[in-house]
Amino acid sequence: MKDLTLKKLLDKIICCLLVLFATPILAVNAHFYLTGSLATSQVTLSKRSPQIVYYGNLITDAYPLQKRDERSEIFGFTGGYEFANINCYGPKIALGLGFYASLSDFTYQGQLIETTLGDPSIPLYGYQFHLISRRLLVDAQFTWMVKQLATFINVGAGPSWNRLKDYQEKISGMNYPPLPAFQSRTNNQFAYQLGFGVGYPFHLVSQRLPKQSEQISLAYRYVALGHGSFGNRGDVYPYSLKFGNLYSQEIAFIYTYFF
Repeated sequence: MKDLTLKKLLDKIICCLLVLFATPILAVNAHFYLTGSLATSQVTLSKRSPQIVYYGNLITDAYPLQKRDERSEIFGFTGGYEFANINCYGPKIALGLGFYASLSDFTYQGQLIETTLGDPSIPLYGYQFHLISRRLLVDAQFTWMVKQLATFINVGAGPSWNRLKDYQEKISGMNYPPLPAFQSRTNNQFAYQLGFGVGYPFHLVSQRLPKQSEQISLAYRYVALGHGSFGNRGDVYPYSLKFGNLYSQEIAFIYTYFF
């Protein structure tokens, strides 16, 4: 009976010590944060020349792209909480929710080439379309302080919305009248990103409490956005145009404010 009472007393003492030691760490080193970022992004389509085969494999329409990667700018906002590192060697861990979207459309161009079984290929039309992508990710960042610099790695996952739109064709030398345009489509996908970078914290609150209030960073991000495709051309051409998976490589300038 005495042993049980002593065990309960020791458990209470340990819990009190944990609270006493943990509270100062959280109060001094942990904080909420908000970030804003501007990045240059290069989005690559995995299929350089998608094909549509119909009429029992008699006709193949190929849609080769002039370039399968195009550039635009991406902005992002993230908010969350950065937890304290429990020792001087471990990283600070930040968890947050981030929204990223392209500021302008990615524009792709290509050509429609039709091949009938046994006949030479015929270039029918030139075409172009636009892509816009948005994503909402749960972000985790691990930061190690190296002297005055904050080095970090970043991971994130969540839904993305890849919209292919404004498909247009122009007649080439053969003067074939174009079919109705492929229907615009928003592809709801799963996305993930991996990144790393380096930051410089400034505007320290005080020397006694070395907690930065602001940070500027430069980072690289690799993002798998999921796939992208158009709808069909209607009843006259009930086939969708699929460009495969979309990948973004981004160089980002990031500003962070800690509360």
